[in-house]
Amino acid sequence: MICNYSRPENFDDMMELNLSISEKLIRKNKFKSGYIVLSLFKNIIEFNEGTKNSHLYYEDEIKFDKKAQLSKMGKVIFEFVNFVNYLKKENKKAKIEKEERERYDIFLERIKNEFDVNYYVIPKEDNLIRAIYQVTANNFHYAFIEILKTCKEYHFTKEELLDAYYEIFKDFAKRIKKEEI
Repeated sequence: MICNYSRPENFDDMMELNLSISEKLIRKNKFKSGYIVLSLFKNIIEFNEGTKNSHLYYEDEIKFDKKAQLSKMGKVIFEFVNFVNYLKKENKKAKIEKEERERYDIFLERIKNEFDVNYYVIPKEDNLIRAIYQVTANNFHYAFIEILKTCKEYHFTKEELLDAYYEIFKDFAKRIKKEEI
């Protein structure tokens, strides 16, 4: 049941929480692998719309609402974790070469380290457009760094991000019958 899950404390915990519901969502819907990337991009764009660097250049003034933006960033992190789990699943397939598996393992350790250890030393910069570019160029580690830089630019602490992620997780978990989780 949903109540048996506790708030994540690190990137591994977020991955485990996502795995607990992603398989159920994939089976319930007509899932395609590209949906994860589209959802990630959609959430990045929605976050961007409420920032000083909004692509909505025709707006006179955009007021930053930290609580609303933190929730939107929670969705970005949620979708990125979904993406990482999808890559992990793909990495386990027999047709993947040993070198590719090793690259994934290095990537996973890097992003865990960026979030769990280095978050407080990452520089501030709103660069979500680069995050999108990095995903399209298969530079997922750099995409994650750009997301984290943006989090730092808007003064989100790691604890706030974990809380926001957890709220999004609980919303997704409600979409599935509780007894299925």
